[in-house]
Amino acid sequence: RATSPPSAGPITGSRPTAAGDTTAPDPRRTPGPAPTATPTPATPPAPGPV
Repeated sequence: RATSPPSAGPITGSRPTAAGDTTAPDPRRTPGPAPTATPTPATPPAPGPV
């Protein structure tokens, strides 16, 4: 982390800081909201003919 002078802050967000710096929001690791993170709203079991 100290070997990266361009990245003044640990959380830049513009680019991956250190290889082991997972605190920074890596745009490549987490491409925004995961497509499977927000699936269709869990519909309750329809009260069919039970």
